Amino acid sequence: MSVVESTGSKSAGSECVNINKATLKRLDELPHIGPARAEAVINARPYQGVEGLTRVSGIGPSRLEDIKASGMVCSL
Repeated sequence: MSVVESTGSKSAGSECVNINKATLKRLDELPHIGPARAEAVINARPYQGVEGLTRVSGIGPSRLEDIKASGMVCSL
């Protein structure tokens, strides 16, 4: 799968968010991620996989499942 970073909206189709490269604005579009968490996601880079998001305060197993279920994050 190629990794495509989008600057579009949640309905961007096949475009996905690469959590290692996405901008703060793009990360903010993910479920349960607001501006403060988006900044924390950036500060905790790099990630080996989406599961690494649990290193960010406020992202636990339940929120991680919602983020995965959204289909918005690229496989790393």
